[in-house]
Amino acid sequence: MKRVKGEELGQNLFEPAEKALRQNGDAACKYAVEQSKKIAENFKKEFERLNQELLKKTSELKSCMGSKEDKEKEIKAANKKLDWLEKIQAEVESILGI
Repeated sequence: MKRVKGEELGQNLFEPAEKALRQNGDAACKYAVEQSKKIAENFKKEFERLNQELLKKTSELKSCMGSKEDKEKEIKAANKKLDWLEKIQAEVESILGI
């Protein structure tokens, strides 16, 4: 019967497990890096989509603001015409003695 040193026995028993652990650790790191890249790409795509949506909404709001300003100008002009017509009506009524 051959004697085996404890150190040699431990090395022979644990070496395959250590090798498997290293390989699994390397594979896990590689997988994590790949997944991180995928997540970053998905976030980038989503941020770009949201940015385009915000640009669209901003454009719509600016358009509404422009329309609102135009409508306010039209209302002021219409009110001036109404005042003018009311003054004319008052003058006509005073002339006719109504």
